[in-house]
Amino acid sequence: MRKKSFYLSLAAVTILIATSFASFIPFCSENTAFDAEEGGGGDESFPGTTARIVAGTNHTMVLKADGTVWSWGSNSSGQLGDGTTTNRSYPVQIKTSESTYLSNITAIAGGQNHTVALKSDGTVWSWGSNSSGQLGDGTTTNRSYPVQIKTSESTYLSNIIAIGAGLVYTAVLKSDGTVWSWGLNSYGQLGDGTTTNRLYPVQAKTSESVYLTGITSIETGLNHTVALKSGGAVWATGYNGDGRVGDGTNVSKSYFVQVKISESAFLTGVTMIEAGGRQTFAMKGDGSVWAWGSNVFGQLGDGTTVSKVFAVQVKTSESTYLANVKTIAGGESHMAVLKTDGSVWVLGYNVSGQIGDGTTTNRSYPVQVKTSESMYLSNITAIAAGANHTVALKTDGSVWVWGSNSNGQLGDGTTTNRSYPVQTKADASTYLYIFVHIAGITIASEGSGTMITTDDGTLQMSATILPSDADGAVIWSVSDNNVATIDSNGLLTALSNGTVTVKATANDGSGVFDEFEVTISGQTVSGDGGIDPMILAVIAIVAIAAVGGVAFYFIRRR
Repeated sequence: MRKKSFYLSLAAVTILIATSFASFIPFCSENTAFDAEEGGGGDESFPGTTARIVAGTNHTMVLKADGTVWSWGSNSSGQLGDGTTTNRSYPVQIKTSESTYLSNITAIAGGQNHTVALKSDGTVWSWGSNSSGQLGDGTTTNRSYPVQIKTSESTYLSNIIAIGAGLVYTAVLKSDGTVWSWGLNSYGQLGDGTTTNRLYPVQAKTSESVYLTGITSIETGLNHTVALKSGGAVWATGYNGDGRVGDGTNVSKSYFVQVKISESAFLTGVTMIEAGGRQTFAMKGDGSVWAWGSNVFGQLGDGTTVSKVFAVQVKTSESTYLANVKTIAGGESHMAVLKTDGSVWVLGYNVSGQIGDGTTTNRSYPVQVKTSESMYLSNITAIAAGANHTVALKTDGSVWVWGSNSNGQLGDGTTTNRSYPVQTKADASTYLYIFVHIAGITIASEGSGTMITTDDGTLQMSATILPSDADGAVIWSVSDNNVATIDSNGLLTALSNGTVTVKATANDGSGVFDEFEVTISGQTVSGDGGIDPMILAVIAIVAIAAVGGVAFYFIRRR
């Protein structure tokens, strides 16, 4: 980190004489346009996205920060989207045709044998198995390249902000808070009050005449759908033979019903939901985790193997509850937990080693994932769970996987199950990294060591990111918002006299930052160029005059 400072010294004199009227020039803070530097590359119209990992039943996908999608594992129905039905034990890039690739993607989801992607323009695309119309293109024809979801023969689905892929159906959340779904509906998982399969999206309801609204996120299991309302209540529909809808019964639902913790009390205060294949999880604002549904392998984490029709709190032992949770991922019959310290804990079914503790023993309390008998998996920033495999993303952009590998879904070039995590490869000789971390940031001011005058009370800051192909941007902040503010594009606006430290922090979790000190006096905003500490240059010359007097402001670089 470099520290820069400068202060006022002798530079200029200006005298304003008014013959009949003299006026004081007021403080002004006009904004100017500026395009912040961002990493990521790719299409210039696409600013990049958050890198993600997703697991389907027997295939795995990653969304790179440049908006491209890569997948590996089972491809029996074309769910890898490479134009073939050949299984892959290394990642392949999703195409839209033989010669073009899928791009500008912001989210992905995986079902049993189909995959869904959300574009930055709010459209939805899908590929793979279409036996029950789960691709939403009005047909039941499988697709090995992505097709766009329609609402009718001639119109396309739009304004989508979130997606989910169930076993043989798909659900999406619109920007207006409504839920739409299509595909298999034999258990009412589409939530439209019927058990009729749909080739085009239908809107979810809570009764015959009332639609589900105010939804902020959705999740899909094998045959049940879960929705989180803006107030923290959870609603669910679909198969309920093991209590996964959470309404206190074992009766399947074709309308959304509210999840309960007892016969007379509803689950509230929820901030995150996750649908496993046969069970459901929720995290409250207080950090507690709750679960309901199938528990035959201990996947609900209450120390038993008894299924639950009401939500119960997840434990780490008989007397302690799970805490410090960042996020949750649900597999078919196992649950993975990412803690705030970057460690991963898993419980439930372990026949293929998907718990990652070096055994195939089922667990009814979470156990920490290891990389060997004596080493634990660490520095994890995201997790995902397939039917019987688990995926983790490290802070360095590497992908780690364990569990079932029968279709090459671990991406290590083999079909051998793993009870400890192994790193996914890009090919036989190199490892897969889905983003490049920012390694360095250098702040500079407008003018960068040359004379600049900022009479409007603003100063444009910029940040150079290293390496140049890093995926990410900077977050701007100042040490004292009473002295100055800074917007997301790095435009510093002076508010009062004083000194502030401008900080540019990498938004990719790397922790890299740079700082730059700015002194503000009167109408002048002065800043160090930050390029060459040996440069001595006048930054700004400003003169202010008042009636009957002269004000002298002098600037000297320190």
